Amino acid sequence: MRRRLFPRSGRPPNRTLDVALRRDNYQVLLPPLLEAFVEAIFNCGRAAPDTARERNYTEAERGWEVALHLLRDLAAQNPAAYRPNVADTLNDLGILYIITRRLVDAEKAFSEALAIRRDLAAQNPTAYRPSVAQTLNNLGILYINTGHLADAEKAFSEALTIRRDLATQNPAAYRPSVASTLNNLGVLYTDTGQLADAEKALSEALTIRRDLAAQNPAAYRPNVADTLNNLGILYIDTRRLADADKALTEALTIRRDLAAQNPAAYRPDVADTLNNLGVVYSNTGHLADAEKAFSEALTIRRDLAAQNPVAYRPSVARTLTNLGKLYIITDGLADADKAYSEALTIYRDLEANNPVYASNIASLTRALAELRDKSSFSRRPNNPATPPSSWQKF
Repeated sequence: MRRRLFPRSGRPPNRTLDVALRRDNYQVLLPPLLEAFVEAIFNCGRAAPDTARERNYTEAERGWEVALHLLRDLAAQNPAAYRPNVADTLNDLGILYIITRRLVDAEKAFSEALAIRRDLAAQNPTAYRPSVAQTLNNLGILYINTGHLADAEKAFSEALTIRRDLATQNPAAYRPSVASTLNNLGVLYTDTGQLADAEKALSEALTIRRDLAAQNPAAYRPNVADTLNNLGILYIDTRRLADADKALTEALTIRRDLAAQNPAAYRPDVADTLNNLGVVYSNTGHLADAEKAFSEALTIRRDLAAQNPVAYRPSVARTLTNLGKLYIITDGLADADKAYSEALTIYRDLEANNPVYASNIASLTRALAELRDKSSFSRRPNNPATPPSSWQKF
């Protein structure tokens, strides 16, 4: 699943990983009354991701879980007819479980879905290999969330092999899926330090997505922006700051345009890319531009956090941390103290429910102690105050 993962501990949803959730058709041969009941339940669940900002995930889970129970009963009586639907519902539940941080349940759901789909594909490859690739892709995202990066690479690589094969037979249907898995592999390779492989995967994904967007801008421009943002992050990591600036600036242009049409969907992406551009500007000496980018990102993220604190307070803290570092560089030490203090307060609140934020707390506590120490305020030309390491990208 900005390298947009599903919301995950300690990392914002800002590097885009692509998941497969939607199905065009959900057709099962049920007795009429039961069919209507299952369809109603399924539609309750299916609607939730489209209204994600209202956080209807609990209702979605309940809908799919009830549907799954009914479909399991039917599959016990008629496996040939209903096992595919069991696998479909397990796949969709796995995605919801990632969103709601039920990661053990997500792995269980995806693993069962994959086992069913592999069995079906062994009997009918044409019909079910695409589904195998879909669940492998989703498992890869889960493994990134749980830190099982070798397993993630294995899952993505197998998904990519299947999708490349399918795309040779039907490019129009499967090139988008190839690009999605390449994008995911690029994010994974960036995280694991395989930077040459990351660039290769992301560049190929971008080429495909630009081609798709030329034919259907409404459908694929968001994907182009996602991969540009991911490439920008990679270029920051490899110190190719001019390339990062170029990629992120193009991503921002696209995302601003999308946000003008659909603010609810795309303002978070605008904030993500602004934050990343702020990191670039900070590292290239364009400090006024950096402050402007971070400040706009912070304004957007504060607004989003006011509506959905769980999803967006971590992003607020990240941008506050970046502003604090910038203020140290520009001698705004009082402003740095204020930004760090607010970020620290947020991280302490978050850590109460998620221990992954302990490292952020420790880093900021040290930074504040150094900042407040009298020696840190002695800004002699040869002894400047030093901001804490590692800018908060994403």
